[in-house]
Amino acid sequence: MKPPMKQNVTLKSPVIQGGTIVKNEFSRPILKDSNQRARVQRSTKLVQGKDGQRYESKLEVDLPPDVQVGYDSFISYTDSFGIETEGKVISVSESTNLSGSKVYFRTVHVG
Repeated sequence: MKPPMKQNVTLKSPVIQGGTIVKNEFSRPILKDSNQRARVQRSTKLVQGKDGQRYESKLEVDLPPDVQVGYDSFISYTDSFGIETEGKVISVSESTNLSGSKVYFRTVHVG
């Protein structure tokens, strides 16, 4: 079942050209912004990252299946009170049907 996606988030992902990440003069990746519909929950969880370290996540974001998000992306979210929360993607998981042939949504933990 797909969750209702009524919040807006800004996904900042690096620009990839020719299979490599484009960097500026300070060797930092150049990020492009894209606005996405999502379902956002504030939650504090201890999540193990891809490097084996444990991180504390601030947000749990459910994104549509057509959104490509990587571990080098950033997500920012402004709630109804005007409080902006921004962080780096810690973990990505997919929710699929029983046979695994269709992705319903992607759950991203932001820390």
